[in-house]
Amino acid sequence: MIRIIFVVYALVLLILTIYTNQHRRDFMGLTISEKHQQELARFSVVFAISTLLAVAAAVWPQMWLQLAALLVGALAAGLLGLRVAKYAGEA
Repeated sequence: MIRIIFVVYALVLLILTIYTNQHRRDFMGLTISEKHQQELARFSVVFAISTLLAVAAAVWPQMWLQLAALLVGALAAGLLGLRVAKYAGEA
């Protein structure tokens, strides 16, 4: 059961990775400056790392690996959520 949860979590993180990487210039319909495009690229890298951690946690169900995957993904998504207001204020 826990493996299925981490596979689904990895898929969600992969979608976030692809979206933040592909839509750096027009993130959520907003025109983004070069500085914030670089920031979105860093978010994409963190989401990719978290995706790899989630896949590893699905394959090897170690508690520390599962916690690391959850924490890195949740922190990255939370920080991105806090930054969206700054992107919207720039547009």
